[in-house]
Amino acid sequence: MIHQSIAPNYTKQESTLTVLEALEEFYGRNPNSIWHTGDGLKDNFFRSHDTIHVVFGCDTVLHDEALADMWTIFGSDLGFCKYLSYLAPLREDLESIFDGMDKTALFKDGVKAIPDMVRVIFRARNMHGKWPWVDHEEYLDRPLWQVRRELNVQVVN
Repeated sequence: MIHQSIAPNYTKQESTLTVLEALEEFYGRNPNSIWHTGDGLKDNFFRSHDTIHVVFGCDTVLHDEALADMWTIFGSDLGFCKYLSYLAPLREDLESIFDGMDKTALFKDGVKAIPDMVRVIFRARNMHGKWPWVDHEEYLDRPLWQVRRELNVQVVN
């Protein structure tokens, strides 16, 4: 069992895990993830979103969720408008994630993440291409450090 207070290996800039191994670590640490094996909108969205987490070195705390959103918009080929089009039909699923959470704490954590969100925007502008939101199977067997170096991804820790 992985101790949750230890940072995941995939969050380290020079992680030697392959993208697939990093996803396995991600799901091992997050057994309640909304992850499915189907081909529907929900399944495809969360698979791609979880891959964003590992490629860009984001954990699942609120701060890192905000960073994963920024990486999705600015560091992947999905972009803002397409991202919004995915979110609308997933509204109930996304709301269920935040149900029961302290809204004041969510707001405070969101505000604290703003400086790092700005860092993501600038780092995404320096990338050597965008991460493919879909059709990224060619990367699954490659080490994270290599993918990050190729795309010039600088993890925000």
